[in-house]
Amino acid sequence: MADALRFTLASSESGLNEREPVDLAVIVTATLAGLASETGRLGIRIDAVTETAPLDGDRLLTERLVANLLTNAVQAVSDGGRVVMRAEPITVGEARDCTVGRVHRGRYARIDITDSGAGMTAAQLERIFEPFFTTKPVGAGTGLGLSLVHGIVLDHGAALEVASQPGAGTSFSIYLPVSDAQPEEEPAPLALPQGEGQTIMVVDDEESLVHLAEEVLASLGYEPVGCIGADQALALFRASPERFDAVLTDAVMPDMSGTELIQELQRLKPGLPAILMSGYGGPDLQAQAHSAGAQAVLAKPLTQADLAHCLAVVLAVKGVAAAGVVHA
Repeated sequence: MADALRFTLASSESGLNEREPVDLAVIVTATLAGLASETGRLGIRIDAVTETAPLDGDRLLTERLVANLLTNAVQAVSDGGRVVMRAEPITVGEARDCTVGRVHRGRYARIDITDSGAGMTAAQLERIFEPFFTTKPVGAGTGLGLSLVHGIVLDHGAALEVASQPGAGTSFSIYLPVSDAQPEEEPAPLALPQGEGQTIMVVDDEESLVHLAEEVLASLGYEPVGCIGADQALALFRASPERFDAVLTDAVMPDMSGTELIQELQRLKPGLPAILMSGYGGPDLQAQAHSAGAQAVLAKPLTQADLAHCLAVVLAVKGVAAAGVVHA
């Protein structure tokens, strides 16, 4: 259990991240790779031009910042839509206030992400960083990603500008501090733990995120079963509890919270391994997850590596417990 709980939501509170030189190009490449299957399925095109620059920041949170903004842009465009991304080092000549934070004179790495979606009104723009505010239709998501972006930007001493008009799409520009040091050379990627065909239930109120998680799980050797919302998950699980080896559920959903869902599923199948995922942590999330019976908490958007290692741990813990019962 202790090992599983190490997979917790990364906090963006000041002082809790680790600053180091981070290669901007590596961050962008990894983020685009993580979204490739989803954009391909939706027929959405991402045009990206990236120049290298050493960032001064926390790598995990920087990846989460870029991934949240790209995911937001992808969700804003219809099938066959377009997202343009440009990342480059720049020099700011005059200090100025931005939508979030303030840029000063000096060197930055700027990331521009522009989508061809419906755009937003001035009233919507004023609220986009509020927790739980969303321009999506009812049942299409809870709108927590931009609130997380707001916290990461301020924590990094960065800045962000937003421009949008109805019918004209939306553009985000992030200004990230650069480092005088060079990033360490990237180590060769390690092979990820693979599943053995275990059936994993995936629950989220955003259909696109359900499909993305299904594709990642399938690539890792698991059999995913996606559910849009807790009601659908409960109906499937009640019909055949023995079918499922673990559940991966969003923390915040309109019909039932992830912790409530985990408790109900574990009432039907005691000992069911459960992972809670969230794009907006809060100081009590891990305690709530543990109390509800979750073995781990993962931050959204999910990465293939985090999910692979987390599932390997929670399923191994379950296997050890089961073996203990058999030999008792």
